[in-house]
Amino acid sequence: MKQSDDLGLFNALIAAAAASGNVSTVPDTQATAGDGSASIALGFPPETFIDRAAGGSPPRGADMNGFLNRLSRAVQVLQAGYVGPFNTTFAQAIGGYPAGAIVSGSTPGSFWVSTADSNVTTPGASGATWNVLFDG
Repeated sequence: MKQSDDLGLFNALIAAAAASGNVSTVPDTQATAGDGSASIALGFPPETFIDRAAGGSPPRGADMNGFLNRLSRAVQVLQAGYVGPFNTTFAQAIGGYPAGAIVSGSTPGSFWVSTADSNVTTPGASGATWNVLFDG
């Protein structure tokens, strides 16, 4: 990769100017099975891959805008330099932070670096596999 490969910063979110009905908040799971609504768990559900003539439902543009808006928000936060705090629920969900991961501490300017893969220990706790990144 080269610096010239950088596409620039997200100054505005995808679909930021779209009408409210044209951007859905995509839920974690599909609320009504078979209704064609997208979810984080399924992405676009199976019925959106079936021809309409055979009973399928077309993908919803608002769901696509919702996915893109959510992803552009996440990218924008990272582009702004945000380093989030350790999160136990997230750590468990992903099988632990990888070695080299950085999380912010509870004091502004403090950061921890994971020294182990699959790390679910809490930074600063006795026996935790995190080191202070630098004294901020």
